[in-house]
Amino acid sequence: MLMQLILPSIMGTSGNSSSALAAPYGNYGSIENHGIELALNTKPIVNKNFEWDSDINVSINRNKLKSLAGSTALLGYGQWSDVVSRSTPGESLYGFYGYIVDGIYQNFQDILNSPADVRNKTNPIVTDASGKKSWSTNPKDYKNNTTNVGDIKYKDVNGDGVIDEKDKTNIGSPLPKWTFGWNNTLRYKNIDLNLFINGNVGNKVANYLKMKLTHMSSPWSNQLVDINNRARLTAIDGNVTGTWYDNIANVMVSNPDASLPRASINDPNDNDAFSSRYIENGSYLRLKSVTLGYTFDKKLIQKFGLTNLRLTFNATNLFTITGYDGYDPEIGLSTASANVFGLDNGRYPSPTSFTFGLNASF
Repeated sequence: MLMQLILPSIMGTSGNSSSALAAPYGNYGSIENHGIELALNTKPIVNKNFEWDSDINVSINRNKLKSLAGSTALLGYGQWSDVVSRSTPGESLYGFYGYIVDGIYQNFQDILNSPADVRNKTNPIVTDASGKKSWSTNPKDYKNNTTNVGDIKYKDVNGDGVIDEKDKTNIGSPLPKWTFGWNNTLRYKNIDLNLFINGNVGNKVANYLKMKLTHMSSPWSNQLVDINNRARLTAIDGNVTGTWYDNIANVMVSNPDASLPRASINDPNDNDAFSSRYIENGSYLRLKSVTLGYTFDKKLIQKFGLTNLRLTFNATNLFTITGYDGYDPEIGLSTASANVFGLDNGRYPSPTSFTFGLNASF
């Protein structure tokens, strides 16, 4: 891997851009790629008036970062304040890095039965004599600035009984398990039609744009229609005196199948932390190109001093079949950094275009 060495600031690599030194490049890492590529070139139909050429190729690749040298032992990429990608030895490149969503807190008892989230210092956490941290069982300790019913529950990955930065992990690979292309050319007398279909299977895409458009933590920004499926809170006992939502023990989620957390201006639970919530299936099949052509008969065009005359119509990106919820699943390598792949932070989608062409030879 030809890459720039990560050096500490004392080496003069930070500060004013006019005086900061650029770290040297070198072969500081090693990558292993192995796989198989298959190609099948066929002519299913060949006769006097009609021909069909069909070419199929499939590529399968498995990538592994084997080693990194020195202070480059961890390659990451941060999108603003979020670390969204990490490449670590033993795993494939560009792995998405964050928390795993383990559901939504349905009621107060669900919070008490879950690992204590110690990331937010205002959360009511108690420590016993052995040093074990857990949620406070006093409902009065839970106010608007603490984790509440309807918030996202994160998975305790390392099993230490609490939710903290150590529970961040690899949450998906943007590298496809296999890619494919299928090219077909059909000819009937003077008419020819070419169709090219491509796609990939098994990769993940980080929908970072959705992260900002479903956070529900500001009354001043537009939100996607997805937030209609947010967790909605209601009272367990409507006869309890006082304001029901101020008593966490009397609050429950009225739609337990909700896919998004509650709306919260303060967001004390950090519901929009980078997590598996934003990782989507990036597999797709796309009709990449269609070209229809007509070549005029030579006897006809010779009268006008022409040796060849061809008319074409081309359309690109006509349709895409995908489960990805963003504009375009074909994200690729980021233009911001070589350390992140498959991050959709508002990438302009592949446009559908239509073109006409006329080719004449005299």
